[in-house]
Amino acid sequence: MQQFRRLSERGDGSFSADTRKRTAKHARHLARLTRQGLDLYTTGTLTIRLEYPEWYHDFGDAVAGGDLQIAADLLAAAERQMAATKSPLPERPDTAPIEAWLLRARAAH
Repeated sequence: MQQFRRLSERGDGSFSADTRKRTAKHARHLARLTRQGLDLYTTGTLTIRLEYPEWYHDFGDAVAGGDLQIAADLLAAAERQMAATKSPLPERPDTAPIEAWLLRARAAH
């Protein structure tokens, strides 16, 4: 949602080419985070390589052109899907193995 707020505060798409490039990049980032977050929440697996990378570029270009509605629609669809899904993720993370790894990594370096 924070990424969407940043995009919506930029205006109607009638800005410089440099700002349009940054807006397109931020929109692609929003779409990627939404897809990865949805996958992680619904499957318990973090997707690194996304299918159809051209879709993310087209999405970014559309948002940079002023079409914020597609970004709002993307977020709303993800929220609906998350609300309709029981996540396989545990209520709380198991921090002990992570802390043990971190201590080993710090001691090694």
